[in-house]
Amino acid sequence: MASIYTGGDGGFIVTNEYYGLEYELYSGPVTYQFVVGRAARTVSDAQLFPLDAIVERASFDVVATAPGANVPLADVAEIEVRSAEGVEADAVAAVVVDFGTLTTVKNLNPGSGLSPAGVYMWTGTDWKLNEAPASEFASERVLLEFAGAATQAQVEQNGTVALPASPDNLELLLDGVVIWTNRQGGEEIQNGWRVDRTDLVRQTLARLKSAAQVGQTTVSLRVELRSDALADLSLTPDIDISRVHRVVFPNGPSRSLDNATEGPVSIALPLPTESSNWSVDTVEVRAAASVGPQRTQPARGPDFTSNAKLCLTTGRSVLMRLPDPIVSRFATIMGIRVPIVADGSPGEVGGRMLGVRADSDDPGEPIEGAVLTPVSVAAGAEPQWTTLELPEGLDVAGGPFWVELIVGYGDLVCALTHNDGGHATAPGALVHHRLPGGGSRPLTQFRPAELGALYGAIRIVGEADPNSPIDALTLNVEHPATGELDETVEVGATPTADGADMLLKLQSSAQPQTTSLQLVGATAVGGAFTFDQIDVIYREED
Repeated sequence: MASIYTGGDGGFIVTNEYYGLEYELYSGPVTYQFVVGRAARTVSDAQLFPLDAIVERASFDVVATAPGANVPLADVAEIEVRSAEGVEADAVAAVVVDFGTLTTVKNLNPGSGLSPAGVYMWTGTDWKLNEAPASEFASERVLLEFAGAATQAQVEQNGTVALPASPDNLELLLDGVVIWTNRQGGEEIQNGWRVDRTDLVRQTLARLKSAAQVGQTTVSLRVELRSDALADLSLTPDIDISRVHRVVFPNGPSRSLDNATEGPVSIALPLPTESSNWSVDTVEVRAAASVGPQRTQPARGPDFTSNAKLCLTTGRSVLMRLPDPIVSRFATIMGIRVPIVADGSPGEVGGRMLGVRADSDDPGEPIEGAVLTPVSVAAGAEPQWTTLELPEGLDVAGGPFWVELIVGYGDLVCALTHNDGGHATAPGALVHHRLPGGGSRPLTQFRPAELGALYGAIRIVGEADPNSPIDALTLNVEHPATGELDETVEVGATPTADGADMLLKLQSSAQPQTTSLQLVGATAVGGAFTFDQIDVIYREED
């Protein structure tokens, strides 16, 4: 900062800093431009946080240098007039400049039009004449004597001083507690340090929030930089926060879903109208349920094709190869599920588990005791997932496996899929039909250009290896701007009655296009699931 100063006709000012250079000045009126410095022993800042703020990152840029020349006396000292305290007999006025503590001083300038007759340093017991006031000296207080009248206001308005000493000891305080000193260092920046204190800011903010009064919506966090000497201090907080919106449904703070079987989950999270200015980063959900050890895989899919259906009737059995990617998720197989419906009148279907032939991957001999309990199949318009259970668990180590579906009575229709055995989430099954005499032959395939390759739609019921569990629930969140799903966002858990926390973090934050967010997912087992304490974490765009 530059200002214009006009010197008086005295000769007290000997040198002054002119844009970093020293010039010898002469006695007499002179006009020149000079840099105004600044100095303090402490600077502080108050950061205001809403009660729902989450501190993502908190650092402070700390800069401390020697003030240099032309620091206004009013900024660094107490100034008072003591007319009766003159040391010289002909002195008319005396002004005391009190720095409050021992301070290194240079070029003490009382201001325009004032020329001291004497400059005295306080020794602790009396005043001592300073023979060379323009040079560097150290004193707690300085007494300036003037032959003419001098007022406190004159010195306060125009007086300056150079403070050449750099601070040796710095302290950074958070809410009155020291959290850093310059002896601890940090990331170096020009003339200072960048200090990361994210964890301490989080802890302090949490304490302030817990002490907030009813009706209070914000808390103030005070940060302060202290120096052992007058210095040019700068403290710049750089605190990055997110906000939290607790979701409330029209009928309360929770949402319950009762799934009879495995299957998809979809929950719309209502948002306020101002959410159009949000940038959503994360959704936190607590899910609670009481579920057993059995799981069904895949929990969703495969997708059915409308191009063809598989017809089953008495004496015409069908065989499906259990997809290895699904089998490998289990330790024990307890049964299978197939999408099936009776055509016209009810029917019945059962079956058995088979191994593979020694010389090929074709269906082999039936596995002893692995007979699927027959179930009734109701008539209807569309196939429904139907469970065929084994009397006891089948160790997957005995695989690979085929399942043979055997119709007891009625005409049944089984859905097919275009998903092949290599599908990422819901692979289809190779299909054979039983030949007279006991052999089998692959399902007739039509030209892909006309119909597409066909596979059996099948799910497996079983229990996973305890060392590689299958989540009972998976959740994802549709991207608030595009509505797309990112598989990397999906999280899974097996909720208990006490609840399990699920954190869904978007890879790229975005503003909601509507006043809701959509949670989607699936359960790998039937049961009642309750979702509550749902928090949408966001940043305000403005």
